[in-house]
Amino acid sequence: MTRDLQVKVEYDEEYDVLYILVGDPAAAEAEALAEGVYVRRDMFSDRIAGAVIEQYSKKDIKCLSEILPSGLGDYLPSIKLHMSVDQPNKKSFNGFPVH
Repeated sequence: MTRDLQVKVEYDEEYDVLYILVGDPAAAEAEALAEGVYVRRDMFSDRIAGAVIEQYSKKDIKCLSEILPSGLGDYLPSIKLHMSVDQPNKKSFNGFPVH
């Protein structure tokens, strides 16, 4: 992954889904890495555009770090979730650079 890209992490508490978005929004296809763990790849450049992790609170962080592509899993243990005022069921932490 490119170091210049930013990562945006959103957690939907109601559905227990973690969304990781890399760089600018792009049309992407999801590829299953494990049950409930998907990596999103840009349809045109094949760069990693993010990941979706279902039932996030039940997943083992170490296992996720090993499954996710390099750079994405590195942030999972250090994510601090902040309640979003406009969407009470969404929590987010923005601005992580990707390794």
